Amino acid sequence: MVFVHDAGETLESWPPAFVRSLSAGNLAIRYDQRGHGRSSPANNPATIGSLSDDLYALLIDLDLDRADLVGHGLGALVALDQAWSRPETVRKLVLIDANFDALAQPPTTRSPVDLSRADVPTSTLLATIEAPALVVCGNGESLVATSQRLTTELRSARQARLGTTHALSDLALGAIVQGFVAEPEAPPESRKLPAA
Repeated sequence: MVFVHDAGETLESWPPAFVRSLSAGNLAIRYDQRGHGRSSPANNPATIGSLSDDLYALLIDLDLDRADLVGHGLGALVALDQAWSRPETVRKLVLIDANFDALAQPPTTRSPVDLSRADVPTSTLLATIEAPALVVCGNGESLVATSQRLTTELRSARQARLGTTHALSDLALGAIVQGFVAEPEAPPESRKLPAA
């Protein structure tokens, strides 16, 4: 299980007790994304694609063929990109406060991460993701709306709504995620891009 943190956070944003409870004795990996914590500074503005490439390199370095990805905020978008671009590497997705609408926005001076994926319509990206997904959101209006849409457009997704998801050590969040990850894996369906 790989934990991908939010923008401006570090691997320490995932409380060790929370990580241990979710991983249930399996390998659990927390890492600092490019330009965060103890990672190398980003020489160029990071993109979702480059952060996803970094995640893929981590999986390769650790000799992991497939992993459950748990992403929070920006980390959820990185996990989504990984599931779309390299579906063979993702067993299950847990997307916490994933503001998927941000992928259509250009970068700003406040956020050097380029979230735009203009080359891929979001509906196409979502429809082709094979991994079962759990979309978790708090009560923020914009996140509830985008999480609803995300849950609807992903073919194999369900939604869990909590009062807040900023407390990643929340026992309710841990129990929901643990139950989802522990479910047996269904055989994969073939999901191809629609013909143009």
